[in-house]
Amino acid sequence: SSTLFNALRRNPTNHPPVSINPLDFEVYEPEHISQNSTVLLIDMSSSMSDKFPKAKKVALALKQLVCHYFPGDSMKIVGFYTLARPVNMDELIELRTIPFYTGHVPRMIEYQELRERERKGGLDFPGDFTNIQEGLRISRELLLRDRNEEKHIFLITDGEPTACIKEGIVYLECPPTSDIFDETLREVTRCTRCGIRITTFMLSEDKSLEEFVKALEKINKGKAFFTPPEEIDHYVVIDYLKKKSYQIM
Repeated sequence: SSTLFNALRRNPTNHPPVSINPLDFEVYEPEHISQNSTVLLIDMSSSMSDKFPKAKKVALALKQLVCHYFPGDSMKIVGFYTLARPVNMDELIELRTIPFYTGHVPRMIEYQELRERERKGGLDFPGDFTNIQEGLRISRELLLRDRNEEKHIFLITDGEPTACIKEGIVYLECPPTSDIFDETLREVTRCTRCGIRITTFMLSEDKSLEEFVKALEKINKGKAFFTPPEEIDHYVVIDYLKKKSYQIM
């Protein structure tokens, strides 16, 4: 394909697998191009530490693609851990995963108290859980502020949800309970009702994660990929172009 030749032309010493830059892609433009709003939702828990550089590379590649080809599109980043928060592009390079927490973990804690512990920093913040529910909620709110036709979330994680928020209380359980699964899937339902499609990139080969991924797919009608970390940037860029109804040449 032209894309592959571009990659080889840019770096003739490329050996299989060939490294492809977002600007290597050649695309066939459809007559109508819908404008997209996308949130890249990235797991920041400690289990992602060796995969996190790849996830950050995805964010930079997708931002480059959007700026170069689709300036009318919107792309934001949200990081999730025991809680979740928007991430600015200018802080992405220095961003790190949450350190492994070795202290006492309460099964439940008030949301405001946990935010205050996070604000203060130090060793008193049990931040090393996986709150996909809160990540999806913040992503949904960001997407609903945009007027673009298509709204997508690219969820990058290597685990299942181990935290959720209900009525101002943060629940922490590892391994996760059915209640945390259910609360997370309720947020998936809210996203679905708002017309937001979720594509999941699971950076793990753990078969026990399939139950959660399949439940998410069933509700949202999105897609899921069990993806090697070293290939994640390629998967995300290709899927983004497909959502734009572009033909990759």
